[in-house]
Amino acid sequence: MYIDDLEVVMLGAHGVDSGYVDTIGTTEDTTTGVKNLNRQSFVVFPNPADKSLIIQQSSERQLHIQVYDMAGRMLEEQKTMNGKLDTSALPNGVYLIRISDERSTETHRISVLH
Repeated sequence: MYIDDLEVVMLGAHGVDSGYVDTIGTTEDTTTGVKNLNRQSFVVFPNPADKSLIIQQSSERQLHIQVYDMAGRMLEEQKTMNGKLDTSALPNGVYLIRISDERSTETHRISVLH
């Protein structure tokens, strides 16, 4: 799982301080500890998308793709081998796409702009 754009608020001796975390993730390894938080299994482009979105992976596996609006409602769900997501029916906006294969799951934030 990856979390993009997370605001972190800390309370310290000098009051409240905040920071910004760009990406948090886990690896496919289920043992304790973290191996590499910056490794991503999927590359998603173009962003913003117009008519379609390409999901590139390092190997040929079936992908399970779920599209959510920012309120958390699932708008679309599909399984694909070609790594292409049709975004032409989505209105302009920001969405979360959850991509899974047999090894890992990631969530990416995308924009659709027609």
